[in-house]
Amino acid sequence: MNNSIIAVDILPDDDGKVMMYGAPNKDTTYLVSGKLRIILSKPLKTKLISIKLKGKSEYSDWENQYSCIYLLKLEKVLREKTTLPSGVTDLDFEFQVNGNIPQSYVTSFGLIRYNLVATVQPSSLLLKQGRAEKSINISRHYLPCRRELLPAPPTKVYRGQRKNILKYELDIPTVICINETSLLIRLRLFPLCNQGRVKKVAFDLIQSEKYR
Repeated sequence: MNNSIIAVDILPDDDGKVMMYGAPNKDTTYLVSGKLRIILSKPLKTKLISIKLKGKSEYSDWENQYSCIYLLKLEKVLREKTTLPSGVTDLDFEFQVNGNIPQSYVTSFGLIRYNLVATVQPSSLLLKQGRAEKSINISRHYLPCRRELLPAPPTKVYRGQRKNILKYELDIPTVICINETSLLIRLRLFPLCNQGRVKKVAFDLIQSEKYR
């Protein structure tokens, strides 16, 4: 029998990006939502249409030690025993996740990954089920403020001078998110003479760690 399923696609809101704010907190919830799009060439009787949100952590080291832990397993049934019309059908979905789950993360030794997995199961056993999978990214920003303030994190101002030559002022952020791809530093120069005119300014970003 010919399958009428042309395509199954998951369309998460915000391009599949979920931003959490502040320290991990199990009492805070965040929303993962979107649409499941099903395209059919003709009407289809379905037994079950569902979508799952899965999260897992995988680790493997140089000694081939491997471990896998499932962090999250949520499921939503979108339709049961129904007939879908031909053409495009969009089904809304949403999951609430606790604010203490770890953020998405990838290293050479392992990863933390979250995926949406949808299945369309026809009533007939002779028809192949439709399936779609889409990864989402969960990030955490530790700056305790609202989203509209995120482009302007707290800064610290440093001032100095070369006597009778140059005065300068540096405005440097005190919080840097690991997911940020750039760092904004504001520099103001006040030449006091021709010798104080600057041709080039270079910055070095150095990471230091303490082990006790």
